[in-house]
Amino acid sequence: MSEELEYYINKDLTNIFGGIDISSLSNYQKRQMIFDYLSNTLTYDWNLYFKIFLREISKANNEYINRNFKLELAYLIKHHKGVCISIASYYKLLLKRVNI
Repeated sequence: MSEELEYYINKDLTNIFGGIDISSLSNYQKRQMIFDYLSNTLTYDWNLYFKIFLREISKANNEYINRNFKLELAYLIKHHKGVCISIASYYKLLLKRVNI
């Protein structure tokens, strides 16, 4: 991860847990807090979704959208906007950061 992305990840972790001692929380509590935070702060990127969807139904037009999952995740981390795979990947990344 770049320093810039690390900054955003650490900022989100601070927003999630504030001054709480993470070691005092159960894994369930940590998962719930991360899930609630992401549910309240992320928005679904419908524009990207429709580009992906339209590509799938109009492959005959030879239009191709480059799906770079690392770039989608980076965009989500910085802008809090993404599609399913980037949202799930960020949730997983945050869980790993709190040792789950």
